[in-house]
Amino acid sequence: MASAKKKIEFNEYLKFILDTARDRDMGKTELMNMCGIPRQRWSEFERKGRTLTGRYFIKFMEGLNMTIEDVEKKSGRKMTAAQRREIQIESWQSAHRELIEAMVDNPGLLKILEAAINSNKR
Repeated sequence: MASAKKKIEFNEYLKFILDTARDRDMGKTELMNMCGIPRQRWSEFERKGRTLTGRYFIKFMEGLNMTIEDVEKKSGRKMTAAQRREIQIESWQSAHRELIEAMVDNPGLLKILEAAINSNKR
């Protein structure tokens, strides 16, 4: 299955991520290991060959033990509403993987969930 093209980017935070890691005496390899991201991704991000999506950005945040508020305060850069929302979605997906797997394994659950969502919209 091909990955979906993500529109929300976090590329403007790359330098901040690296500077934060260096402030904590971490090199790129250690940073990538702490964040659970393959080492080669960093060079892909730097060369602009790969977009820093919410999925990778949240891994950096988790690896550096930072919140959205920490990132904004320390970087001096406010996230857009769309970036904040993307982080919330990625975080929720990560925390609730068992629910997503259950819906994949049992598509009937998805119909029940859709009905519940639609009934709350009224």
